[in-house]
Amino acid sequence: MGEERSCLIYKLIQPLQLRESYTSGCATQNVCNGNTSLNFLNWPHSSDSVSCRTVSETPDLTPGHAIFCHICNSYNGDSCVGQLHQCSEEDDTCLYEKMKIIHERAEETEDIRRCGKSRECGRVGRIQSSRKTILINTTCCDHSGCHTPMPTLPSINNDENGVICPACFVPNADRCASYDNLKCTGKEKRCVRYMRTEKRVRDTLHGCTTDEICEAGSSVVHLPGRYYKSVINNISCTNAAPWRNTAPPLFMVTVTTLSVFKVEF
Repeated sequence: MGEERSCLIYKLIQPLQLRESYTSGCATQNVCNGNTSLNFLNWPHSSDSVSCRTVSETPDLTPGHAIFCHICNSYNGDSCVGQLHQCSEEDDTCLYEKMKIIHERAEETEDIRRCGKSRECGRVGRIQSSRKTILINTTCCDHSGCHTPMPTLPSINNDENGVICPACFVPNADRCASYDNLKCTGKEKRCVRYMRTEKRVRDTLHGCTTDEICEAGSSVVHLPGRYYKSVINNISCTNAAPWRNTAPPLFMVTVTTLSVFKVEF
């Protein structure tokens, strides 16, 4: 973090205790200068040594090498800084996702820093159903140890745009039993089927969304270590249909009355 641009290996030898110990991690340049000793520790009858390797700021695109990204997960405004973690070879960028989930008048925000794929960088917009709404924005940076800018949530536009989608939300299930007709708003002109699976619990949502969320596609969120989290987000989209006012038209009805008179002669 911060100015720590070097990887350090520190060796401490304590002959009286017949002990050798090693420590490795991140370090600032002033610790690594000289790469000889951390004399300020001043262990009696002991010796120590330091070796450092500078971490390149340039992304290593050689096959078999992966970038390092900050990993963290926080809720409702808590800080999300995290420690560096080596990504898998399939991931080529560092992501910062901010989400706001609105369900039955309750709101929750979530911040995630993680490894990801470049196509996910444009994931921004809203997924809206009849019962649940998800706002999301994603920022990226593409080299080891980079600090991804904090994203801001997109603004909400509730102006109807003339298209309609089937909508539902059902927790702990993979399909909806019934659907509502939802009039889409703003830039949301695609119909989405969104399934989130976490700890074997699957939630399903149908509704309206933006092109950007559809194009970013599905994702797998894997946060190792203290922030352990494993989530599968499946997203599939179709074009929304135009909606029309289906109320019956008003007609002027003419009623003809036939009167029958009985005439006696």
